[in-house]
Amino acid sequence: SRRLASRSGQRSIVLSRAMVSAEGDVVCEGDHVVLDVNNGERLVVTQVTRKTKVKLSKRGYASVMPLLGKAYGTIFEVSVDGKCLEVGTEETLSVLNGSFKIKSTERNNAKLVDDGTAQKLGHEDIERMKAQGVKSGELIDKLVANSATFQDKTEFSQEKYKRKKQKKHCVAFVLCRPCAQLLCEAYFNKSPERIRGLRVDTLSLLLSLANVAAREHVLVVEECAGLVMGSVLERLGGHGHCHSASPHLDTRAKMEALAQNVLESGQRVSWRKRMQQVQPSTDIVKFFNFEENITANATYGTLGELLEANGRAEGVTIEIGDGDKGGAREAGAEDEGEGEGEDEGGRPGKKQKTWREQRDEAGRQTKRKHLPKRATGKRTQELAQSKFTSLVLAAPSYNPETLVDRCLSLLSPSATFAIYSPWLQPLVDCKLFLHRNKLALRMQLCECFWREHQVLPERTHPQMNMTTGPTGGYILAGVASDAVLGHGGCSDLEKTAISRAAEPKS
Repeated sequence: SRRLASRSGQRSIVLSRAMVSAEGDVVCEGDHVVLDVNNGERLVVTQVTRKTKVKLSKRGYASVMPLLGKAYGTIFEVSVDGKCLEVGTEETLSVLNGSFKIKSTERNNAKLVDDGTAQKLGHEDIERMKAQGVKSGELIDKLVANSATFQDKTEFSQEKYKRKKQKKHCVAFVLCRPCAQLLCEAYFNKSPERIRGLRVDTLSLLLSLANVAAREHVLVVEECAGLVMGSVLERLGGHGHCHSASPHLDTRAKMEALAQNVLESGQRVSWRKRMQQVQPSTDIVKFFNFEENITANATYGTLGELLEANGRAEGVTIEIGDGDKGGAREAGAEDEGEGEGEDEGGRPGKKQKTWREQRDEAGRQTKRKHLPKRATGKRTQELAQSKFTSLVLAAPSYNPETLVDRCLSLLSPSATFAIYSPWLQPLVDCKLFLHRNKLALRMQLCECFWREHQVLPERTHPQMNMTTGPTGGYILAGVASDAVLGHGGCSDLEKTAISRAAEPKS
């Protein structure tokens, strides 16, 4: 009954330990998991460690260690005191999903009035039963038995009543494997500003229009804390390369020269710390639990380093100035051996762990995490020479015209690009700029629309209350033509055809 059939199918299947055949199908210590609480009511992203506790109910925090060794898709129930997690049953899941069956009945809800007097049990009675340790199924049965109007409701209303009481008085969740869809929904519902308001349908359309698939070389310029990069790596599946570049134009040589000038004036500055701050954030990538083969060809750096390497590869000296900043970028880039006064998530001011705590924590994690690495100078030179086949831009704080103009020199002939922005006008101006300079072909400007529907027998209709609004941003997609026109292998007839195709239609 939810908006995505895949999510409903994922919840309606309970994996048993006999079905588990690989280590990746069970939760290991140190893994990140997604808890689908009460059939999509809330998504909780957490890491399974000995010290991790989550608050799933109003009564207290529960340790996540009972999740260790369990298969993805297992149902759990939170105890009455909210401090223990117990393996649930299929009955719990059937109540959450609802077993709606068509039955011939003449009953209707026209004469029912919700005045709060139909339920005989009061709040004190319900709390007393919870304190006595009454199970969720027994509590729901007693609420149904003490409802004066339950028998007069239709079958559909009875199922909805049970599900409503289940969500209110009992907390149950499904253990889910992290993926791009679940992580995007979790961040969009809790803190959409971290992912720049990127909705799950917009993310899927963005990757499709950019032609992100296996064997592709993808350049990602984002401000979404690594969500787009993780989604691209998930689609590549270890076949291809993904490079995430921050919109900053800072390079190592530029920072060294700046530090030298500041030192001569008597001030103290660290160019390594500055280079760490301008690196793209990859915080969300660690939540995907990628294996080594997935992140083997995943790197990150700054756009200035790529442009500098591309200029050296083409034998052209380029001048790199300051970028057109439209807003503050979130800190949190992870760089080994660099960073002062920051913890793992990039939050300054938190107390650093001692080496004994780090050693004990590393020893408890049985599964090593593999994250993208900082691109070296040699690797950056190779990327600039080989060119990219796809470009994904998701940096609304920067001018899209400036970004796409700088990135076109890094693309191979007939490379596809897709630009995301929460606003329409910047993409309209960017489209006119590309048309006027004949830099792109087959451009399309899309608006993403999203509305939840209830899909039930004889009860299918759109939801009346839209929590996110109909528009999820805009996407400008097309095929780059600048590299094709400059390619020496094209004949004069092909160049003429490409030039005519790039002209805007009247």
